[in-house]
Amino acid sequence: MRAVRAFASAALGCLAAVGIREDRRAEAACRRDLVASIVRKGEQFTPESVREALERAGPDGLSASFELLGRPEPGARAGAALFLGLGRSRLAAPRLIRLLRDPEASVRRAAATALGAIGERSALPFLHRAIANDGPDVAEAALLATRSIRASLRPPPEG
Repeated sequence: MRAVRAFASAALGCLAAVGIREDRRAEAACRRDLVASIVRKGEQFTPESVREALERAGPDGLSASFELLGRPEPGARAGAALFLGLGRSRLAAPRLIRLLRDPEASVRRAAATALGAIGERSALPFLHRAIANDGPDVAEAALLATRSIRASLRPPPEG
């Protein structure tokens, strides 16, 4: 009887694992569909339109935004960075820090803006580098982000 119970338990565990795997596949398919709907081939889109589409996507927008960070279109990467900044997603900070080295200035500017909104202290050295070495638009966004992060680190005034 014990062997039958053990077998039944193992079988249920396997079925549950298959169900979870299928859920993940379905989730990935939904995310791919969402990303495809945001960045349709041949259509013009802006960072703002991408950010707005991610906001409308609700909870699915977060996972789709991480996927968009790796897209070849600069507007998709910049829009995803702006969305992650608005959501103050600290999990996104390492990816956003990497975007500070993106070949497109609009993406670097969006990444700096997002890091400032998130308040990620570990981004400060990378933002300082952007201030010193990047063009005026990116340097200004990096400077504002640096100020925002430093302000968030200060204790509130007693009063």
